[in-house]
Amino acid sequence: MNVLIDLNVLLDVFQERIPYYRSSALTLSKSLEGLFVAIIPAHALTTLHYLVSKSSGAVKANEVIDIMLTSFTVAPISQKTFRRARELNAVDFEDSVVMAVAEEMNCLYIITRNSKDFLKSPIRTLSPSEFLIQLALSKPS
Repeated sequence: MNVLIDLNVLLDVFQERIPYYRSSALTLSKSLEGLFVAIIPAHALTTLHYLVSKSSGAVKANEVIDIMLTSFTVAPISQKTFRRARELNAVDFEDSVVMAVAEEMNCLYIITRNSKDFLKSPIRTLSPSEFLIQLALSKPS
């Protein structure tokens, strides 16, 4: 199953944001265990690098990007993606792009802490905690 990971979940982990760190980190670790494919929109990497660099320095930011590139699937963003994002017309264009990427990559869920920003999403959103529950329920016994 493909699952899109929103930038705020990545920031929870790499900036160790309490109280969100635990469920976000566990979500990413479940992907590393092979329980699902974590999709990261390409544009999130530049923002992630910028924000981690501001808070922790360039060396840490580069390490974070290297982790992302080796551990997760980075989804390309094309002109077609941006046109679809315009059609989705969320309040925040970046959220529309996330939705369009999730659609193109056949994601079952968008994992985000800001579900209210995705009310127009054609893809269901779950918080990291909600996703972990869903993942546990769908696991064969």
